[in-house]
Amino acid sequence: MSKTVHIISPDPHGDRILDRLARTLADGTGWSLSNQPDTTADINYFIIYIDYAQRFSDWRRTTIAAYFSHYEGDTPYKKFWWESAAPLVDIKTTMARQYAAMLPGNVRIITPPVESDRFIIDDHRTSPHPLIGVSGFVDRSGRKGEKLVARLAAEMDGKAEIVASGDGWPARIINRSLDGLNHFYNSIDAYLCASTVEGVPMPPLEALSCGVPIIIPRGVGMLDDLPDMRGIYRYEAGNYDAMQAATNKALAERKRIKRDALRAVVTETYTPAAWCNSHVAAFDATSDAPAQPITPRIESDRHGKRGVYYVAYGGPARECAKGAIASFKANFYDIPVALVSDTPLDAGEDIFIQHPDEDIGGRSAKVKIYDLAPAGWQY
Repeated sequence: MSKTVHIISPDPHGDRILDRLARTLADGTGWSLSNQPDTTADINYFIIYIDYAQRFSDWRRTTIAAYFSHYEGDTPYKKFWWESAAPLVDIKTTMARQYAAMLPGNVRIITPPVESDRFIIDDHRTSPHPLIGVSGFVDRSGRKGEKLVARLAAEMDGKAEIVASGDGWPARIINRSLDGLNHFYNSIDAYLCASTVEGVPMPPLEALSCGVPIIIPRGVGMLDDLPDMRGIYRYEAGNYDAMQAATNKALAERKRIKRDALRAVVTETYTPAAWCNSHVAAFDATSDAPAQPITPRIESDRHGKRGVYYVAYGGPARECAKGAIASFKANFYDIPVALVSDTPLDAGEDIFIQHPDEDIGGRSAKVKIYDLAPAGWQY
């Protein structure tokens, strides 16, 4: 590939899945990686499309590529970011066919990678009763299916227990770290994905890499691409009765599972090499595409360095914030606005930071500005 590519991640050293995937891509291709675009590269690739929408939507010095993970049409501010970024990005990548069909222009499907050297078969099941695992970051949208999980936990009482990796689940938490994930998967009898909206998702693939049966929804992320075989149990997304039936079947067959066969599903297809090669092929095929024009405006030299931090709780304060944000964005369109509150305002804020209303005047949100505001902002 003759074109040079630079990868942009808000936190190049972070432990979140996309942070790790950015490093895997950089290591496997030799492409550079930082939290800012590079004017000397031919293509600047944003591993998180929302990062582009929030910080760099008027930055047009090179061809722009971005990874579009998943679409949350019921969350107004995320819907806004998707619809703002999609027409401006020259090369759009995604892992799910459903999102490829939604996106305009040059769209390429890429292959998700699993760290199969991290996620191995190493049986640690010691519980006297079956364990069903759930994992991931639970946000306020409900898209992870935590209400379905709560109902299943209540109805499975005495038959099996649901355990979790990560906070926010209505279940006993037995892991909170990346380093503990392999042990977590190897401690459970089946992994349950209850999500209704996802980009991949990675946890079912990681569980397969550990030889663990998975219970997955249809029509979510790229999960429909997985083969039909014993150890992969499907149900209609959001359908509790179907999910419960699939879970019962997984538990009934758990002692007849061939763990090596489940692991082979991942190690033969979803590899770091495939992740890197699919990107190289995508950019080779589209790297000569001209940059999309944007409305001529003066481009900011403050990208990713500063923003405005609004704190607003209660009706009067939120009404004031609406007017203030509208006025600010009309004059300083390229500087991001962060809103700290208990619920989004949907008044044009670029970044919503959920924080409880703990005291008078939102004092805790104000004194925690260094912890809550985006890490890239300078103070």
